[in-house]
Amino acid sequence: MLYEEWKEFIPFMTWALSSGYRNELTIDRINNDLGYFPENCRWITKSLNSKNKSHNDMTWIYKNGSGFIVKRTIDYKTSSYGTYYIIEEAKQVRDALYAKEIDK
Repeated sequence: MLYEEWKEFIPFMTWALSSGYRNELTIDRINNDLGYFPENCRWITKSLNSKNKSHNDMTWIYKNGSGFIVKRTIDYKTSSYGTYYIIEEAKQVRDALYAKEIDK
């Protein structure tokens, strides 16, 4: 599923440029079971993306009221890593947890 606003190029480009897009990176869905939308997408290298194949070890963010909750699932057990009111803070936690997943 594609985020409705991204069906137009300018909104997607605006998001991409503000989210760390560089020519050598590729778009990645944090949770492959969900669609393409800002909270579920990021820019990573192709080599990191090729390692992102596990469905039983995932880290993601979801919106809950006015906050953003970071969760991680390992071997089908889910843990919460806090609620953040600024999306950038939630992304930092998610990315740190994701980096640990890749380094395994």
